[in-house]
This record gives sequence, structure tokens and C-alpha cells, in this order.
Amino acid sequence: MSNNKLYDFIKSMFSTKYEENNDASKKSFLFMSQRIMSIRFPIEANAYNHYKINGCSVSNLWNKVLMRSYKKIPGWIYTKSKEIKAETCKIDNSDLVLYSTLSKTDIRDVKFLAEIDPAFLNGMIDKIKRSM
Repeated sequence: MSNNKLYDFIKSMFSTKYEENNDASKKSFLFMSQRIMSIRFPIEANAYNHYKINGCSVSNLWNKVLMRSYKKIPGWIYTKSKEIKAETCKIDNSDLVLYSTLSKTDIRDVKFLAEIDPAFLNGMIDKIKRSM
């Protein structure tokens, strides 16, 4: 589930656009909206969780309370996130083979490591090259 969809849903709770959300989206974002609302309203959020009230009804209730209490999105609610930039680190195939032979691992595992954590693998290859 994308963060942007969650933040759009939370933003809509403070506006008339909330009525455009269907019941399925209200239920899917209930857990995170409850967590966010528990920052300011911990007793109420706990009661809604404890008594297992219908998720759509809880979301509608939060919408009514928030529309009545706030004219804009308050500062205690975060509605933005930073985009995570993927690391681009080129590692030569010969370096992958060198690391594979010295660490006695399969080349597929080394390539998988290069996809997951290229900075770590690049550091290990640099250590191997310095020691040679």
C-alpha cells in the first residue's frame, strides 16, 4: 500500500472529499488512521479498538469530529513523506566473480546481494582489492 494513498485519505478526512471514499478504502486505512488519531485522542481510539466497532462507522465518526474541530490539517498529523531514492552503484561482473570465489558463494547469491545492498558489497570488494 502506498504512503501517498494513505496520506491522501488522511487529508480527505478534513474536507468534504471524504464522502468520495468508498467503504473498502475506509476499512483498509482504518488501522493507520486509528494510529494517527491516537496521537491526539488516545482514549477514544483505544475504545473504538476495544469494542470492535464497524470500521466504516469509526472512520465516519473521525471525519465528523475532525471537520468540527479543525479548519485545516493540524500540525500533529503528518501528511507528507520523502521519496526514497534507489542507490545506483555499478559493480563490475569480474568483481562479482572475484567476491564469489573468495567467499565461496554462488554467483547468483552475490548478484542478489548486489541488488539488495550494493554499498555493502562494494565496500567488501574494495577491502579485498586493497588486501591483494
